[in-house]
Amino acid sequence: MRLRSAALAAFAGLSVSSMALAAPAGPPSSQTVVSHGHKIAYHVYPGRQPAIVLDAGGGNDSTYWESFVPQLAKATGAEIVTYDRSGFGASEGSPRAVGRHGRTR
Repeated sequence: MRLRSAALAAFAGLSVSSMALAAPAGPPSSQTVVSHGHKIAYHVYPGRQPAIVLDAGGGNDSTYWESFVPQLAKATGAEIVTYDRSGFGASEGSPRAVGRHGRTR
């Protein structure tokens, strides 16, 4: 986890030592939006704009980021959005979803 945090901080132009500058994020606001007839779940951690959107990918859902979001929010003060891809976490599946082996049925 420490390596992932350092790598993402470096990518974002932050130093690991600067990850204590901004206020920590509060609890997320969890919501859903309907896209192509199915629900997609997303979670918004409060902060200032511009927002940072985190996509777990690799068959993971938004819970993949739970331990990293507080560090990122603390370092940047930014609003952070995570979401569950179609068929993962709290999002509904879709007949149009694409899996790791191509289109699913």
